[in-house]
Amino acid sequence: MKKLTTLLFALFLILSPIQNVHAASFAATISGPTQITAGQQFTVTVGVTNVTNMLGLSAEWYYDSSKLTLVSSSGLNDFTLTVGTKIVVDRLTGKSGTFGIASFVFKAKTSFALGTSALVNVDKASYSNGTSDINDTSKRQLSIKMVSDNSYLKTLTVNSGTLNFVKTTTDYTVVVENSVSSITIGATADYSKSTISGTGTKTLAVYSNYFNIVVTAENGSKRTYTVNVQRKDTNGLASPPSTNNNLKSITITGYPDFNAAFDKATLTYTLDVGNLVTDLTLVAEVEDAKSTINLTKAPLIVGVNTITIVVTAENGDVKTYTITVNRSSDVPTVSEAEIIEALTTVTTPTIGLISPESGIISAEILTALKTSGKTLVVVNKVDGKTRYEWLIDGTKLTDSEPVKTKILFTSELQGAIAKKTNFAQGVILSFEENAVLPDNTVIRIYVSDEYKDGDVLTLYFYNPEGDKLSVAAKKLIVSGGKVEFTLTHTSTYFLSQTILKAPGLMDYVFVFVSIAEAFIILVLIMGKRRPQKAKRDL
Repeated sequence: MKKLTTLLFALFLILSPIQNVHAASFAATISGPTQITAGQQFTVTVGVTNVTNMLGLSAEWYYDSSKLTLVSSSGLNDFTLTVGTKIVVDRLTGKSGTFGIASFVFKAKTSFALGTSALVNVDKASYSNGTSDINDTSKRQLSIKMVSDNSYLKTLTVNSGTLNFVKTTTDYTVVVENSVSSITIGATADYSKSTISGTGTKTLAVYSNYFNIVVTAENGSKRTYTVNVQRKDTNGLASPPSTNNNLKSITITGYPDFNAAFDKATLTYTLDVGNLVTDLTLVAEVEDAKSTINLTKAPLIVGVNTITIVVTAENGDVKTYTITVNRSSDVPTVSEAEIIEALTTVTTPTIGLISPESGIISAEILTALKTSGKTLVVVNKVDGKTRYEWLIDGTKLTDSEPVKTKILFTSELQGAIAKKTNFAQGVILSFEENAVLPDNTVIRIYVSDEYKDGDVLTLYFYNPEGDKLSVAAKKLIVSGGKVEFTLTHTSTYFLSQTILKAPGLMDYVFVFVSIAEAFIILVLIMGKRRPQKAKRDL
């Protein structure tokens, strides 16, 4: 539709006998930047002033294509733009007033030399209001100059002290003696048409003196170089002595929560560590490099330990940070890889071992346990919950034969045991076979899922040869969700609250009764026969 409108308007301008009118108040306009820098993209706007019911406009136009590239163009205010040797705009309804009609985006070519200019012209503009053409006979011209945006210095000098200048570096510090009361700063621009302010002779106070040298490029952009001239005091200090005695951080290896909680304003801290921890790797970092640190710590004893970090500021002010380290006396629990070393450092008579996946306590571990004389608690967990523990007394070890500690809570003998116990409720304990167990080996079974504290259990040993049950331990009271008993050999056991009758006892009840009855009958018979014999004798 817009193309059709443009075509109709063009035909209208050619064929219509509309009278050309010159209105002094109407003018085409052209606006945009008068200065650009190399490679810059910019916008030029063509507009009109004081038009009435404008439906369309045509105008000759020109731009210096040797220096400028037309990137894009578009109509404004609902005008459709056609660009050729002329620019033509049109719209379906008339518009009055002063407004833009077209926008052109240009980019400077590399051939657009510094210091030269390029033109964009609009000439012989004529707009139509549907009944007449109104002309602007003036040429509207925009001259665009290529200017420099170079705001660098070429040189920056001082007549006292040392300044190593690099044009891309904008901040400098120059130190001078106390006897130097003034300094002269000189500078030259990297581009001759840039201007410089802030140079000259400056009076110096003791310590810091900041001076700004501002470079204004040809295009108006600015760059500021700052020189801090530090005049020493009579003691030779270039700045006042620092009063900063803060720590920036305290880092203790292995304790990320402590490290994250550090606050320079907090002077006292508490850290709880396990029994196996005999020393801490600690690094303290000061906030001010001019301050010093004195750190006091020693190997950790069981109980309370104190670490002090004294920070002394440059001016002598002191701040003390204190860390109270509580080394636990509780029994530690370690992994298989850590146990041998732990046996040499732990202070408690008992040490825990997370059960190896194989369940086997190696000869190497048992040898170290024997040397330590401690009690080893082998902890087996299922889904994070302790299921059973072995307590192996290192003082009772006579050899280092590996100990198999796996316990299964099911057995291929389970059916036979169920029949033997008349299907009594209980827990099957199926131990891996060990040829011999260390003396005083104690087993803890956690039974909180089956029994409550205070329940009394009996441990039965099942001998598949002869299908017999015998009592291995009785009056085992559940406490803390567990029972414990001494084990002398590994086999299959049954742990139950039910008290079972002695094996085979009921099989002989009727025999005992029959014998007793027979004896009574015999006595009665004998008693009756003796009087009859006496009567015959008489």
